[in-house]
Amino acid sequence: MVAVGCALGLTGTLTLSVGIGLISGVSVAVPVIYFVVMFASPRTERREKSALAAHDPLFLAAAVFYVIFHQFSSVLTLFAAERTDSSLFGRHFPSSWFFAVNPGAGLLIAPLLASVWTRMGSRQPATSLKFGAALLFVGASFLLIPVALAPTPGDRVAAPWLILVYLAQTVAELLLAPIGMAVTSRLAPRAFHGQTLAVWFCAPSMGAGLGAQLVGYYGEVSDLVYFGTTGAVAGGPGRVRPHPPVRRSGRRSRRQKADAGLRPGAGLHRRRRAAAPRTRRPGMVGAAPQGGRGPSDPDHRVPRRRPGGRPCPRGGLGEVEDMGLARSP
Repeated sequence: MVAVGCALGLTGTLTLSVGIGLISGVSVAVPVIYFVVMFASPRTERREKSALAAHDPLFLAAAVFYVIFHQFSSVLTLFAAERTDSSLFGRHFPSSWFFAVNPGAGLLIAPLLASVWTRMGSRQPATSLKFGAALLFVGASFLLIPVALAPTPGDRVAAPWLILVYLAQTVAELLLAPIGMAVTSRLAPRAFHGQTLAVWFCAPSMGAGLGAQLVGYYGEVSDLVYFGTTGAVAGGPGRVRPHPPVRRSGRRSRRQKADAGLRPGAGLHRRRRAAAPRTRRPGMVGAAPQGGRGPSDPDHRVPRRRPGGRPCPRGGLGEVEDMGLARSP
């Protein structure tokens, strides 16, 4: 890239638009090349390729999110200065104060959101659903501006409208950015673990590169068209049904269980035990219970004992042991 820039500078063809286009092209090409190399590498196993394919939609969702989010320093700054009434409760303030909404709201909303995820535990939404909600929020943030401009297209919008725009983008950022590295680390191939984490940081650069091409249309088209179209296109993928491997990304693979010292079927008996209701059998082992069945009855089966004396998942001997009436081994 530096060599191409120097060559264009020496020939006198390096302009601002050419430089922006060059940077945008590199920001898109670099992650694409990395993903192709990881897919084609023989060191990537078949299961890891499936996980990597599940990671690609999340990466694209993050890039789309940053297309809009990074416009707070360009388009939204111009909109705040030129099309927003910078007064609240009868007091005027500089338009630059709108920048304080995002960090201030992040400090207030982040602990609440973290507390919600902690309380929900395993019942919290899947990662793909969080990414989809982030796209819906960031798309809705731009769709709020046409709603505010619709009654009086030529006038300035009230300050609370722009504050709502920044609040929606803050919620979207908290739904996407903190878990991006975590899901990337979980789905990354073992041979390219570090490279995959580095590629994740290419999502903001790709979004900024694509956004640099998009902001050139601001001012050439009306604000209703620009914000309405951009918000609808960005929020559209948030309504797409997530890919099945993304939903199952939280489960441990065989290799992860082996690394943790667990056998591949570990935990299966717990799910079966939770699914099957435990019913207490009347009577006790060694004596004829109610109904006439006993050890001499061919239909009477004494459940086997698990190693370590653990009770069976469907009741039987384990429950009799709890009563203190089991036969001694």
